[in-house]
Amino acid sequence: MLQTLARFMQDNFREHDICCRSGGEEFVVLMTTGEPSVAYKAAERLRKTMQESTIHDMGQITISIGISFWPKDAQDVSEVLEIADNKLYEAKHSGRNCTRSTAEQES
Repeated sequence: MLQTLARFMQDNFREHDICCRSGGEEFVVLMTTGEPSVAYKAAERLRKTMQESTIHDMGQITISIGISFWPKDAQDVSEVLEIADNKLYEAKHSGRNCTRSTAEQES
């Protein structure tokens, strides 16, 4: 399942975006964009790809996504990652299979 998700991440983000596993079942994508809508659309594209796919004998797998922006949300990168993690848990607690962003227009 993790290999399939990794492939979907590579397919749904740009070549120069950095997609990596940060531990357990959590992943980080670093994008070079100043437009919150670009990050949100890419995240939603990945989420929908997962939702619409059947993975081996596991059936439908869904993901929750949290988005934050540097330097808009914080100057310190570790703080930006913590904010994204908080948005991820907000997505999980609001029913899962959704994306939450610090950018108001996408939330």
